[in-house]
Amino acid sequence: MKKSLNLFDTTLLVAGSMIGSGIFIVSSEIARSVGSSGWFLLVWIISGMITLFAALSYGELAGMMPQVKRPYKAFGYPIIPAVYIILTSLICLDLLVYKTFNIGMGLVIIAIGIPVYFLFKQKNNVSEN
Repeated sequence: MKKSLNLFDTTLLVAGSMIGSGIFIVSSEIARSVGSSGWFLLVWIISGMITLFAALSYGELAGMMPQVKRPYKAFGYPIIPAVYIILTSLICLDLLVYKTFNIGMGLVIIAIGIPVYFLFKQKNNVSEN
């Protein structure tokens, strides 16, 4: 039996992991922050839609042209990516205010990963030449 994942499988895998982590980890914090069930439901639906669009965009782009070098222009470029970046930036700013320690640890992890990224990028560029 051939072990492989098609576009539909990988899209569901990414969407499921992103939505699942959002449902079980972040929901209680959002409920405490917004204060009412109506606002909580609205935030949950909007977040789910953004996550779904992001996952579908990644899956579609990777499936359409797997042999093409990255970066891709995302679906709805540049409007959808700009809206996504603005909304995620607002979420990060909100977390920075209310969950300073947690977001600080995340920023430290990202900061540690940046030099690692450039080392691997440089190594790959040398091996390609």
